[in-house]
Amino acid sequence: MAVAARGFAEITVAERGQPSAYTLVIPAKASPNERYAAQEFRDWTLKLTGVEIPIRETTPVAAKAIYLNREKPDPALGDEGFDLEAVGGDIRVSGGRRGLLYGVYELLERFGGIAWLDSGFTDIPQTDVFKIPSDLKDRQLPAFDRRVHDWRQISSDISFSARSRINHYYLPERHGRSYPKFDGPLGWGHTFSYLVNPDQYFDEHPEYFSFFKGKRQKHYSQLCLTNPDVFKIVLEKVLARIRHNKTKGNNVKYYGISQNDWNGYCECEKCAAIDAREESHAGALIDFLNRIAEEVEKEHPDVIIQTLSYMYSRKPPKNLKPRRNVMPLLCSIECDFSKPMAENRFEENVAFRADLEKWRKISNRLMIWDYAGNWRSTPCPQHNLRTIWENTRYYRAQGVTELFHEGKVLSKESQTEELAALKAYLASKAMWNPDRPMRPLMERFCNAYYGKGGPFVLEYIDLLERQPVDETKTPIIYSTTIDKMPWTDEFLNEARGLWRKAEAAVADESAAVKSNVFWGVFCADYSLLSKYIHGGEWRPVIVSEKFAASMDRDKFETMRRIARDIVAVLDKYPDQVVVLSSYLNDFRHKALVRALAAAELPGGGDAGGKATVQDGLITYNDFPKSKTIFRERDEGATDGWAIHVHKSEPGWAWTMTFHMHNAVAFDEGVKYRLRVRVRVTPEEGVAPEKAIVTSGLFDRNVREDVLSKSVSAAASKGEWVWVDLGEWTAKNDNYIFHVSSHGCTFKLDLFEITR
Repeated sequence: MAVAARGFAEITVAERGQPSAYTLVIPAKASPNERYAAQEFRDWTLKLTGVEIPIRETTPVAAKAIYLNREKPDPALGDEGFDLEAVGGDIRVSGGRRGLLYGVYELLERFGGIAWLDSGFTDIPQTDVFKIPSDLKDRQLPAFDRRVHDWRQISSDISFSARSRINHYYLPERHGRSYPKFDGPLGWGHTFSYLVNPDQYFDEHPEYFSFFKGKRQKHYSQLCLTNPDVFKIVLEKVLARIRHNKTKGNNVKYYGISQNDWNGYCECEKCAAIDAREESHAGALIDFLNRIAEEVEKEHPDVIIQTLSYMYSRKPPKNLKPRRNVMPLLCSIECDFSKPMAENRFEENVAFRADLEKWRKISNRLMIWDYAGNWRSTPCPQHNLRTIWENTRYYRAQGVTELFHEGKVLSKESQTEELAALKAYLASKAMWNPDRPMRPLMERFCNAYYGKGGPFVLEYIDLLERQPVDETKTPIIYSTTIDKMPWTDEFLNEARGLWRKAEAAVADESAAVKSNVFWGVFCADYSLLSKYIHGGEWRPVIVSEKFAASMDRDKFETMRRIARDIVAVLDKYPDQVVVLSSYLNDFRHKALVRALAAAELPGGGDAGGKATVQDGLITYNDFPKSKTIFRERDEGATDGWAIHVHKSEPGWAWTMTFHMHNAVAFDEGVKYRLRVRVRVTPEEGVAPEKAIVTSGLFDRNVREDVLSKSVSAAASKGEWVWVDLGEWTAKNDNYIFHVSSHGCTFKLDLFEITR
């Protein structure tokens, strides 16, 4: 890593108002990245001092020089490393295809004081002189070969990605190209279904798919990894993708062969025997991959076969070792991130450390997919700044070669992940050099990004870090909702106060700084509101006199005011800018806020009688942008919106649970009547009487339907109809569900619940 010397004498590179004493010298027939590195140094020095340094391909007479790759770089630098050296008044920057550019950025940042803090937000200090120490001699190599995170717009802003030294996403030749990439179809995610598609193969060859719970599974299945035909199909597809990329000249080296995103591992006799011998469900997987990798290596010795070590396959095999061209990608999805991995006492973190230690010992290359952020309560306090930094240091010490910190907000334009730009900045810095202190970087960021509000933001961060967190009792993982986090109302209100002080402090600052603080205020306000909503202190639908009587009226009024402020922001900005939950059902979180903003005590209905539950308050079992389940405008729906469902496989299309995290406050043990308004239509070629939707209510405790009724397109004639499901005695963990037949498209408008 970096070891820099700095003496008392300094070289003046540029001084405002003076002609340039230096010339940037690039090699004859310079490469695109060498030319671009020179242009970047020239352009940023001009912004810093007003002095433009000329660029030439030959050494000028009677002029000092800043040499970029004067000689061929030391091969030990690879593509990423760089050397900086001051020699006799000249400055020499040498580096690989990306390293040269990183060396230029190091000079500008460390000695010029420039800081690229966020996409579109650069801090350029007011200075008249740009100086570099005369005894500068520094070699830097990155802590990780591949460095990637997904906070902010790091993947879409090419120049910002390069300046942050993030090398995974697309970089053109002038930026030195990206680190060797993963294939498109065979990326680093879940690829089993692409490799052997159940829709294509299952009907004729169910033996290709996992034998799980006593039968071969078509839906939510994995592959049978001991089946010889599966081996042939997968090998053929992998080799075809490799040949395609090499023919096209694509910068692809990694090919993913990974389980689908659910359980369902194969329990057939052969697969189970390998797993039993290896004491891990990774056994059959690594055995399969080693055989694939052996064949691939014969034709393509440079290719890496990657696989997820994820959920059931995370535990390493007892005896098998991945071949040298197989790279496990170890995922920490179950782990708490409120404390750094190395010191974390949560049982999942303890187990993860043990797994990592074993994988490290048996793997030639190892990548980590570190779940470093919360998806479900995106704007809320996450207590993960120190964790991001310390986890990076820990993974480097464990010999991890490639690292991905997953934040994350699904929308690159989102402004509403708590401190997202700071997390992006720190993650980028840590993945290059986790040995430097974090605090100075954090202070530099906050005092520039938040302007005069920076001290209050730092005070908020310190307040957050002081909060007592017992990760063994209240772990914070990627899907934890704020009501399960250890934050008190007192803390959240104090946090709001500090952000309000930051807002007042930037009244005369730039629009960009005001915007940065504004979104911090938004996150603080929403955090308190979200705890109130999701903690069950209020419900939009109340059919319980007891619940209505217990509500704190003053708190309700306060929260309604906050909700109205949040709604004003929702109305002003597009959905992709204001993301309240990047896990699932962002629309539902927004619907709850809107419902509170419009509510009157006791809330959304007559506590003693009847209430409706609109579609926006319902959880459906797919991602919001799914092609099979989504919310859309419909003039026939009572509120102008409906959930549109087209499901070609069995399973609940949507559910609504009767417990603290849903929309309805009810009296347990009291009888209620349930109706639902739906519209059913057949697809082309399907008889109307065979296009059927079944609605019902399921009791999770006894695992049986309490209510159930079906309606066909023939009976409803394609119109909106009310379906009376009947009466039941309400309990916690009752689920309202809907299932459709194959070839049926249907819509949901709302439920009606009557006490």
